[in-house]
Amino acid sequence: MSQHEFQARSEFIPGVVVPEGTNGAANWLLFLNDKPVIIGGDVKNPIPYFDKPARMGLKVLKHFYLGQFRGEACYGASLDPLSDLPVEYVTSELKTLLVRLPQSWFQLWGMAQQILTWDRNHQYCGACGHHTQFHPTERAKVCHDCGLVNYPRLSPCIITLVTHEDKLLLGRSANFIPSLYSTLAGFIEPGETVEEAVHREVKEEVGVELGSLEYVKSQPWPFPHSLMLGFIAEYHQGEIHLTDDELEDAQWWPIDKLPLIPPRGTISRSLIEFHIGRYRKRAEQAV
Repeated sequence: MSQHEFQARSEFIPGVVVPEGTNGAANWLLFLNDKPVIIGGDVKNPIPYFDKPARMGLKVLKHFYLGQFRGEACYGASLDPLSDLPVEYVTSELKTLLVRLPQSWFQLWGMAQQILTWDRNHQYCGACGHHTQFHPTERAKVCHDCGLVNYPRLSPCIITLVTHEDKLLLGRSANFIPSLYSTLAGFIEPGETVEEAVHREVKEEVGVELGSLEYVKSQPWPFPHSLMLGFIAEYHQGEIHLTDDELEDAQWWPIDKLPLIPPRGTISRSLIEFHIGRYRKRAEQAV
């Protein structure tokens, strides 16, 4: 993460309990039928900003205090599925906001969605089946019958850019849009270190073995509840061989002739741009 990204993210102070004296207008990260509700049109900041949903004619089913961003309160909320939106409001796709908003704002949307999804899927205790209640001071749900405490689910996974001289190994999933290639990714298994997961996933997906690994950065990825840990890995040996059905193609691409790659705002794009920028800088210094 760059210093700029860190400073932007540090402006957000997460919270569970609304601080005393908090009132007035706030940022509302609204969801209607699991889709973000934003202000339509060409506006600089499409996040709804008002004091109370009822004054906007919105019926909120559940809402959660998320914290403060740049000194202003932020709430996540799910709307009644039959709600009529104000004329200037429209629904969007969360991935669309990835390229439209600064990373810090997108992470707030992702946080809101994950909390709403977690709440909806954990109405009852997984151990005894009784109804759960919110913890008064933590982001957790408690079963007062058996005492089980449940926290929002987070699934760590690795995402890796494999490099060899001036080439990048990129793969293509059948679920991607036409011509798109990306870095390799997979979930970390129980009992596995992050480094072991990198080596295993790359070997499973494309059949090659890696040399040294370099951790670069991480990114929350709310599809639905992942934390992406980004690495750059040096190729060691082996030929590309698709060993499972996760990828339909994988190739070495020269850095000057790359295919369509993920958009800015994604950690995959960040890894690619970081490596290419550093590679070219070192090549210039070597001349």
